[in-house]
Amino acid sequence: MCKAELPAFAQASSEYGSRVAFVGVDTYDASPNAALALARASKVRYPLMNDTAAQRMRAAYGVGNGLPVTFVIDRTGRVRWEVLGQVTKATLASELAPLLARGAG
Repeated sequence: MCKAELPAFAQASSEYGSRVAFVGVDTYDASPNAALALARASKVRYPLMNDTAAQRMRAAYGVGNGLPVTFVIDRTGRVRWEVLGQVTKATLASELAPLLARGAG
């Protein structure tokens, strides 16, 4: 989770409702509880998890040291889009629109 992205993801998750499942993953954080508190204060209501010790998510998706990273994964489990760095609400919407239009998202 990137602090600067939290409001955009919180708003997008509210707008897309049940059509898109959002999951936040906190990695490499010295204070996971503080990160979760920040997410809640930013009105994030989608599921959040910490992957700070075992780093299973990082290994599963091949995430290096570059964070934040965002993945859009379709309902079959295929990674459809990946971006390293901060994502804006507009960019997220433009990437999700075609997937939702054809029912792949």
